[in-house]
Amino acid sequence: MKKALKLLLYFFIFLICGIGCGSILYGLYLNILNTTAGNAFIDLNTNTYLKALFYIILCVSVVICPLLAFVHIKHKGGVIQLIFYFILCAVIWLAVIPFSIYFKQKLISDVKIEKEKLSAHYFRKIDDKVYFLTNDLSDYRSSTVVVLDTSPDGKVSIDKMMESTSGDLYKAAEPYRDVNIKTSFSMGRNTLLPDFQFLADFADSNFNREWYYWLSFLSLGLVLCSLYAISGLFSWKLIDVGFISIITYLILYINTKCLSTPVIYSVIKKINSSTLFAKLGKYMQEPFVVFLNVLLALIFIITGIIKFSVEKKRLRHI
Repeated sequence: MKKALKLLLYFFIFLICGIGCGSILYGLYLNILNTTAGNAFIDLNTNTYLKALFYIILCVSVVICPLLAFVHIKHKGGVIQLIFYFILCAVIWLAVIPFSIYFKQKLISDVKIEKEKLSAHYFRKIDDKVYFLTNDLSDYRSSTVVVLDTSPDGKVSIDKMMESTSGDLYKAAEPYRDVNIKTSFSMGRNTLLPDFQFLADFADSNFNREWYYWLSFLSLGLVLCSLYAISGLFSWKLIDVGFISIITYLILYINTKCLSTPVIYSVIKKINSSTLFAKLGKYMQEPFVVFLNVLLALIFIITGIIKFSVEKKRLRHI
């Protein structure tokens, strides 16, 4: 019972600290995205803070089951701890995530966020061209911009530019607002990390359709929750931690990057078009990935049961 309560304590620590710290950091990130050189941070509206909060709730909810599996590695408990774990997983995937999506769609309205405009007297380099604005960009008056082409045959030109005609400057800075901010903060797009934004969009898409489509997203919860069964597979705890970390990463990568990477998704799409998966596709999104999630969950659970049985027999003969 003591270890079961310890699991419950860790659950609330992970949930509260994860959501609290994550929301602050992600809100700061959203603020940086809208910042331009020479201008102070603007106070984003309530919608943006709510967006950060609900996004982090989803992220923390997805990773909390593997984190609890780590707790089980350090503090192995019995049946009561297992029951507590199942209840906590059910609360996360059947209550916290669905209700967070529901309230996000109810509370966040389509209010247009005021975006910062590019300020004057800064050099902004895009490819071979360097732009220098003599005035802040405006919707109402044009700004003089000096364009220096740094290519071998490049020249210096002077143009007029308004906010509505400055698309290239903003496009080059995406997802930031200013290319100078992008240069300072951006570390490049990491294709090796799971894409939680894709996961959030996928959850929203399934939530807004018939109830059985939600089972597609729940299959991810099933396979992540089943990690508990193999969390004591090895005699060395450090190996267990490393093993669960790698499996968690692969599961999240398959459920996000593999579906958002065109080359890999083209293969998955062909599999989904086969007879069996095409029929399942009428009731769920990405039937092959759902099948893979369920299959992995069954393998983990069966492996855990075999491990438990072998361990029990070994203890009887001691």
